[in-house]
Amino acid sequence: MQDLVQKIHASGPGAADDDIRAAEAALNGLFPQQYRELLALTNAPNIGEWRFFPIKDPKRIAETRNDVTHQNLDPQSRWLSLPEDFVALAQDTSGNRLCFRLDQGRMAEHVYFCEQETGNIRLFARDLKEAIELLLKQ
Repeated sequence: MQDLVQKIHASGPGAADDDIRAAEAALNGLFPQQYRELLALTNAPNIGEWRFFPIKDPKRIAETRNDVTHQNLDPQSRWLSLPEDFVALAQDTSGNRLCFRLDQGRMAEHVYFCEQETGNIRLFARDLKEAIELLLKQ
């Protein structure tokens, strides 16, 4: 993951492991290992028109207020059409989202593209590394 982080716009330091675990607990699921690695290197990276939701950081409240738990648990932020077993991790400038799918307390490695306008959901990449590589090509 380190090699990919050098190619993206990192917006600050990585998230603390305790903060990552707190987000996992709030979302009732463990993040995939690649996502944990990305978060540890940089919290809330931007890739082209995509902005990854940060992990809430008590030391950087202003920069992390629009965090992944807020985006998924706040009724005004979460899409009504997004199934309960999907967790949004990023959003583009059109409102589309990239999501993981919850399965028995774990988020699967697959990354899904969730289209804002239609509500359609499709597989985007086998894992986060492949998703980032695809986003870098856009």
